[in-house]
Amino acid sequence: MTAGNSARADFSASEKPDPEEGRALYGQDPGVYERGRPEYPPEVYRILREDCGLREGIGVLEIGPGTGQATRHLLRAGARVTAVEPNQAMAAHLRASMAHDSHFELMATSFEKAVLPEEAFDLVVAAMSFHWVQPREYPRLCSLLRPGGSAATWWTVWRDPAAPDDFDRAVDALLTDPSDPPAERFGTLELDVDARTADLRMAGLDDVRAHVIRSAITLESRQMRDLWATTAVVLRRDAQDRPALLDAIGGLVDRSFGGTVTKTFVTAMYTATNQRRTGPPD
Repeated sequence: MTAGNSARADFSASEKPDPEEGRALYGQDPGVYERGRPEYPPEVYRILREDCGLREGIGVLEIGPGTGQATRHLLRAGARVTAVEPNQAMAAHLRASMAHDSHFELMATSFEKAVLPEEAFDLVVAAMSFHWVQPREYPRLCSLLRPGGSAATWWTVWRDPAAPDDFDRAVDALLTDPSDPPAERFGTLELDVDARTADLRMAGLDDVRAHVIRSAITLESRQMRDLWATTAVVLRRDAQDRPALLDAIGGLVDRSFGGTVTKTFVTAMYTATNQRRTGPPD
């Protein structure tokens, strides 16, 4: 589904999280992160191919690849991928798993600090990571893309905020700490179409589009436990408190839902193109 700027107005915006906190939180256990995060829906890669020019031989810059879930799809499509990953644990994990691929280059630094050639990339992507980029850095997207190149950012929210289900409500009852910002659980930042399309316009890009993709995912108790182990609302808890909370979430699946839960996940994807020219007009 492709949405205009006013679509999904029922999801309000939340403040962007602190990049330094995020870089510390999400690198604590890359193995759990890799096991816990489900694959992005196939529609994401169709959009990259058909709307953003993903194909063999192009140069792709990936911001915040994490453990390389999207990276592997980009490489399988034949792209040459330069990945910028600020978390050293994630970078080490990614470097070890991609060591065999000559089309992959890793820069273990932040996007803000990375020294990158201008107009060198056909596609810039950020999967579950663009909210860590400081707004002052957005115009770099335009300068790094070749004229006619594309950018794509996307996030998956592990529930449908428009239609919470019984499992969502049961988990919410476990997450009763009043210090937990509701937006961390409901994903309002990711699904705020007006704000996220404005980000790409701030970068100087054109033809900005929003795509809202719903997909049904079935998870067993261990998978659900690992998924929640990668969320900020759990990672912010004291380390000694997390195992019991995660056990309780996994236990819900076994005790109350017959061992598996099928949920609607929502992926919000934002695409744009660099329509500026270099040199004087014809």
